[in-house]
Amino acid sequence: MFKRLLLLAAVIAGVVGSGQAVHAASVNFQVAPEIPKNQIDKRLEYYDLLVTPGTTQNLTFLIQNTDSGSHKFAVSVNRAGTSPDGNTSYSEHGVKPTSSLKVNIESLFPKPHTYTVDPHSTRRISLKLKAPKEAWSGILLGALNVQKVDQDASTNGTVGITSRPGYAIGIQLQATKTLPTYTPELQFNGAQVATNASGSNVSALLENPAPILQTGLHVSAQVLRNNKKVLSQEIAGIKLAPNAQMAFPLTKTTTSLKSGTYHLVVNAQNGEHKWHFEDNFTVVNPVMKSKTETKAKQAHDGPFPSWLVAVMIAIVSALGWYIWYLRSHRQD
Repeated sequence: MFKRLLLLAAVIAGVVGSGQAVHAASVNFQVAPEIPKNQIDKRLEYYDLLVTPGTTQNLTFLIQNTDSGSHKFAVSVNRAGTSPDGNTSYSEHGVKPTSSLKVNIESLFPKPHTYTVDPHSTRRISLKLKAPKEAWSGILLGALNVQKVDQDASTNGTVGITSRPGYAIGIQLQATKTLPTYTPELQFNGAQVATNASGSNVSALLENPAPILQTGLHVSAQVLRNNKKVLSQEIAGIKLAPNAQMAFPLTKTTTSLKSGTYHLVVNAQNGEHKWHFEDNFTVVNPVMKSKTETKAKQAHDGPFPSWLVAVMIAIVSALGWYIWYLRSHRQD
């Protein structure tokens, strides 16, 4: 039974809850969930639970370390989000929730913790789930995230990205066995701009305010200046996590956008539902000196410019000579 669960959990991309993906990478360890009795769909290999409000239960899973040395694993329950490429993401913990989120799944579980697993052994770990006292609408969506944190971290020297092997096992909680039908909703939270010497990043902030996973969203956006297109992007098949915000990215520029006012236009569609948003934003590029340049100048000039110091020394020297000259002639 355990081997079967390990095989199922080690799938690189599995389907979870209406199309959300769970990604796993295995390096000398494996993770498998122990499915509880209140599982809604027994065929699924992730936690798809019908939870009674006000109750508590343990979610148990197994970490098998197949290596010859012990390893440490960081364990956390992460709320589902939407990555910039439009996929469901479970990689971050403690992300600021949207105003539409009523119940944060992360608050129902213990805080992130690190566990040690001995070589060639399996450790059973339980996390206590404390359900809200009142029933919630829709689904609470997240994942059990397990990452090896002591070794095997690989770094891409070209882009400076460090990756660690890990598993994400989906957690979907419902207070009712049958979910109501939700009409797709889309909320526009404005433009987000980040500008530096290497270029400019402009994102349209799009939020799914409904407690249900929205799939099949198509978004196209462009940035105009003086009615001329300077940035654009189009992504189809977006999955918006429940009550989550996506930073929809427009094409990054190789140089910073010039200072001025820009106009963002967003068009989105999901089936027969369409949305149109517009917003103006301003880019300001201040001319700033680096800290190195500032410190070098301060060290070189001191509290006064060097030329002023030289003039002051010359004046003092001349004044001293003149006083000496007057005194010597008076004595004569």
